[in-house]
Amino acid sequence: MILFISGIFVGIRLDIAKSDDIHDRYRQTELDWYDIQLQTEYYQVYPVENECDVSIQNNLAFADKVYLRGQEIERYEAQQKVFLELQQDKVEYGLLKFQFWLNAVRIRDVCDANYVTVMYFYKDVPTGVEEIQQNAMSSILFDLKQELGSDMVLVPLAIDLNVDSIDLLTSELGITTVPSISINEELVLNGVISERQVKTHIKDYQTAV
Repeated sequence: MILFISGIFVGIRLDIAKSDDIHDRYRQTELDWYDIQLQTEYYQVYPVENECDVSIQNNLAFADKVYLRGQEIERYEAQQKVFLELQQDKVEYGLLKFQFWLNAVRIRDVCDANYVTVMYFYKDVPTGVEEIQQNAMSSILFDLKQELGSDMVLVPLAIDLNVDSIDLLTSELGITTVPSISINEELVLNGVISERQVKTHIKDYQTAV
């Protein structure tokens, strides 16, 4: 009995430690985003000749950082069993990614950047079938992101966080099922789409720029 209780106690401590680690990763991403915002405001006060180039470079670097850190967080959450009280963190993280997407669109349009924005809509709490499809689509987008690099700004966004701004976006784009993706806020594709199809659409948008 003592060994059993000790095992439960150790498991709880490990889960709490993982929760703290996930929380820290959320906070670090938030701090990185504030840094990007401050840089943008700085250039508005002290303009430089290559402001667009710097903004695009910084935004793409942040996009890659957020994407990789998001994958780390997902791996940690997958190992979590009890005492995972991170719903507020998830909402804040979703809002941060929403802000980043808005910034990426603004820079793309104002600076004529050649990257394509791809929003990946999923559910934080999917059904069994949705989870299988989401895993497949996530894997496809991961491989495509590895191949295209800075040509593709990938923003995963959960649609079931009960956030008004995200709900507004999904309503505007007509997102009703998951997984779904939006390319440059114009083309919406539902379900599991092949890597070749997504890549073709992205290249079409880049050619049209």
